[in-house]
Amino acid sequence: MNVSKDNCAAIGLSAGGKFQNGNLLEGSWGHVPYGCSIRVDQGDSTIVYNNDINGVNDERFTSLCHELPVSDVDFSLLYLFFVF
Repeated sequence: MNVSKDNCAAIGLSAGGKFQNGNLLEGSWGHVPYGCSIRVDQGDSTIVYNNDINGVNDERFTSLCHELPVSDVDFSLLYLFFVF
């Protein structure tokens, strides 16, 4: 599950990112990580929201936020936390 575009914009701004032409840059690209990221090459810090779940970082972006699907959570650690 991905975080919302609204949250991406706020997190990106708080991390020093910038809007492109006053807006969050949104699209579907194979070379951009899925979810929210900031472009970091050539001094660019544009906040980007990629809708392509198969997007792979080509090393020009830093991922900011991506919620793990429930299936990726290690419930054994949660169990230990609540038992002790």
